[in-house]
Amino acid sequence: MTFPKPTPRLKERVLQRTREDHAWMTCCRVVDARDRYRCRACHRRTRRTMTLCPERAEHHHLVPRSLLPKTLHADPRIIVLVCAACHGKLQRHELVAVGSTAWMVEGTPYLDASGEVRFVPAQSAI
Repeated sequence: MTFPKPTPRLKERVLQRTREDHAWMTCCRVVDARDRYRCRACHRRTRRTMTLCPERAEHHHLVPRSLLPKTLHADPRIIVLVCAACHGKLQRHELVAVGSTAWMVEGTPYLDASGEVRFVPAQSAI
């Protein structure tokens, strides 16, 4: 009995990665336009650059990606545009995102970045 030789999955993986990269870039363009190229935390004008400067535009997930379903990693409703300085504070948990609007996915509420989101120091959020 002979079996067909297994086909390499490399082409499938490359195509999937290309689709994910395209979805992420599309999401970033939507978020940049929605936030008018300004940091949502300090309202500083941001710019797209590879240099490490405080006004560098970065995208922050309001919910950690490890807690999200894979289908939501490139969803503009959970991503905000912030400057590099504020992104560092968000990653160190010095700033916390607070908002009143939320949307549900499979019974789990998520903060909606399209609505009003405020960033407050971590101590005052408690």
